[in-house]
This record gives sequence, C-alpha cells and structure tokens, in this order.
Amino acid sequence: MLTNEQIIEAQQAQLKALHELSTHYLSSVEKLTALNLKLSQDTLNDGTQQVQASLNAKDAQDLMQLQGNSLQPHVERAAAYSRQLMDILSHWGQGVAQVFQNQR
Repeated sequence: MLTNEQIIEAQQAQLKALHELSTHYLSSVEKLTALNLKLSQDTLNDGTQQVQASLNAKDAQDLMQLQGNSLQPHVERAAAYSRQLMDILSHWGQGVAQVFQNQR
C-alpha cells in the first residue's frame, strides 16, 4: 500500500513531467510558427519581385527567361524548409523522449 508521501511524490513527478512536456511543446510550436511566417513573408516578397520583373520584361524571350529562372529559388526554399522542419520535429521528439526517460 502506498503512503500519502509516496502518492504526493508521484503526483509531483507527474506534474513536473507535464510541465516539461508542455514547455517543450510550446517551444516547438513557436519555432514552427516562426518558420511558417518566414516562409510566407519570403514567398510574398518573391512573388512581388517576380511580377515586377515580368512587367519590366522587354520581350517574350526575357519573359521566358524569367519563367525559367523562377523555379530554382522555390526548390531551394522548399528544401531548406524541409530541413528546418525536420530539425524542429527531431528536437521535439528528443525532448519528449528525454522527459519520459527522466520518469523511469
């Protein structure tokens, strides 16, 4: 049978673990939100620049060249986003694992 002190200790340990998980979760959400906001801002800026460059094109050849060059930055941005997203998710998973390891 558990004593009152043992029950209180177990509840305190669970509360501490919940606090650590919540803090780690919120930190990860904050990083993910910042990443998504940066992507949105960069996409908006690039779109604006692309439209401006298209309006300044002198002929169809300039326009076609702009079209061809416009894909590479998007590919690079998608790759960078994927890397950063995986880093955030990996860090989150490691934090969760650490909390559960500390519970043992």
